[in-house]
Amino acid sequence: AGPRHAPTTTPLYAPFTKPQSVIERLVPQFDAFRQLLRCIRLWAKRRGIYSNKMSYLGGINCNLLCAFLCQLYPRACASLLLERFFFIYKNWNFQNAVQIAPPEECRAPPGAVYMPSWSPAAVRRPLSVITPTYPPANATFNSSQSTLAVIKKEIEYAHGVMQGITKQGKGSISQVFERADFFKTYSNYVQLDATATSEEGIKPWCGYLESQLRKLVEKLEYDEDAGLEVAQPCVKTFGPVAQAAATYVVQMYVGLKFDA
Repeated sequence: AGPRHAPTTTPLYAPFTKPQSVIERLVPQFDAFRQLLRCIRLWAKRRGIYSNKMSYLGGINCNLLCAFLCQLYPRACASLLLERFFFIYKNWNFQNAVQIAPPEECRAPPGAVYMPSWSPAAVRRPLSVITPTYPPANATFNSSQSTLAVIKKEIEYAHGVMQGITKQGKGSISQVFERADFFKTYSNYVQLDATATSEEGIKPWCGYLESQLRKLVEKLEYDEDAGLEVAQPCVKTFGPVAQAAATYVVQMYVGLKFDA
């Protein structure tokens, strides 16, 4: 028998390829994509919904959402893409995953170690944005019903502003990027105090608590008798503040909205 040759077909994406480098190949106009991405990140930060750790949008989530828009409108300029971003996601059925590449194109090469991958049959999270590399995964796995409701509310508000500008000539684009005032939105809150005996020691402790905050939100959502409509974590923490007995405190908040 002759020598064995390597397969003539290879996966579209090699394992562990950085998503950003894949996005560069998948979006038609990378400059327009980058401009849109800067706008969306600024919008998410100003509106208090930029933190993957706290179940909102993060860096890779924004990248993928923007890349999907650029695929839908391959010749659009950045300003049109911004308006279309809010229009498309305002009307998006979030039961459907956002994907910029089919999962089968993110398959592992022959001989690669198996790794669990997202599939259309997987248990759905409230928001699903799928990475285009091996193994495909849900980049918004931390999302909750409450944080999705907050994101949708912000998208609807931004879409309303954009519609006023384009169709009625009213309003300003700066309204889209106004800073949201978390403490004017809610009348009820859960306050969490993280304490430690040193200022340095409280930093990793706070990081851990922030990563677990989504579990508290989910537990609050599951209590049907509470009549809770939304539990929104505040992405900003307050402190550390030195207190008596040589302790330092950092405060975190979750805003609560109850059914009328």
